[in-house]
Amino acid sequence: MASYKYRSHKFEYYADDGDIYIRYQREYLDPDGQPLTPITETFNSAKIQDPAKIDPFSKQPRKVLAYVKNQLVDRKYSEMSAFLPYAPGDARLKQHIREILDHDRVICGDYHGEVYQKG
Repeated sequence: MASYKYRSHKFEYYADDGDIYIRYQREYLDPDGQPLTPITETFNSAKIQDPAKIDPFSKQPRKVLAYVKNQLVDRKYSEMSAFLPYAPGDARLKQHIREILDHDRVICGDYHGEVYQKG
């Protein structure tokens, strides 16, 4: 990936097992300061301004791997991870996925559930 500026957003992540973690999402920006990572209103509802540290997390969070238009690379798109804070069964999860896929720069996206890693 080329060198991009980004903003970090802390958010509450509701894990499949019911635990709540503090995580962060990087929002990558193009040279004009326009977002490449699809940050949505539903995601913004999970953001926090807590000074607490990011929690250790032994699994990969659920996300949409979004393919976004990016004229700065040869293939004209980039792959951006948009984390999904809300657990399965929460209506906000479905709404968040819809908002990501409806984002102006998103061409398409793949849903990835939590991935647990053996210790």
